[in-house]
Amino acid sequence: MLTREDMLNGAFVRAHETLLPAHMRWDAEKIRASMYSTLEERPMGAPVWIFAYGSLMWNPALAIEEMQRARLKGWQRSFCIRLISGRAIPDIPGRMLSLDEGGITEGMAFRLPESTLIHELEMVWTREMITGLYRPVWAEISLGNGHLVAWPVSWE
Repeated sequence: MLTREDMLNGAFVRAHETLLPAHMRWDAEKIRASMYSTLEERPMGAPVWIFAYGSLMWNPALAIEEMQRARLKGWQRSFCIRLISGRAIPDIPGRMLSLDEGGITEGMAFRLPESTLIHELEMVWTREMITGLYRPVWAEISLGNGHLVAWPVSWE
């Protein structure tokens, strides 16, 4: 199981370096560039919420300031990514969840602490963007308490 320690000590990245060819991996520079590019679109003064709909939901491995059930309209879960690392290997590929347009997705929303925002985002971006497969976008989610918030990661 992936742990926060695996992310902090580089074990997660090293594991992907041994399993994936270089052309299929993003290096730290590309990952950070994607993260900062997405942050440039952050609604002014808005807290950063991460919407989780798969393994991130039950194993975020992040420092979280607030957590709530959440609903995302206009997006649905789909096992549409062919996976050859992590929970699979090149000889026995698997499928991984992503989001596709249409429907509604129920999940969890995690508000990250502003004081450690960049550090936490670097961890989640490394975890989710190690292959650069997703296109992070800001979208609106409905929290369990009825509030609407913007979140930065569609991992679509």
